[in-house]
Amino acid sequence: MGQPRVPPSRSAVSETVRKPRSVREADLTDKRVLVRLDLNVPLDDGRVADDTRIRAALPTLDFLLRSEARQLVLSSHLGRPEGKPDPRYSLRPVAVRLAELVGRGVAFDDPHAPLTLLENTRFHPGETANDPA
Repeated sequence: MGQPRVPPSRSAVSETVRKPRSVREADLTDKRVLVRLDLNVPLDDGRVADDTRIRAALPTLDFLLRSEARQLVLSSHLGRPEGKPDPRYSLRPVAVRLAELVGRGVAFDDPHAPLTLLENTRFHPGETANDPA
């Protein structure tokens, strides 16, 4: 039986690889940045009825938009669409309201746009089924 494995001390790890503690410490220059946000807002007739959660994300988004990142990919869920696409739970109206609030174009589900909001993550079955993959 060998010696028990002792994990390296915190200082030894920090000397070799220092991970940023916050997005504000990370070098985002020319990087693609995936941001998971809570944009689960109420909709009324295809329009955002209460944008409080969108507004709560604005300071972070403002920082990221000034960071020289190559691309910002935003992700969120909306409602409980049972793991399949349902137009009532599309994030498209959220992208429209977000564009109004940030004062610039927000593409919708466009993998090549510099700022894009992906479609509702809960349209994917693994997102709601606690899929370990």
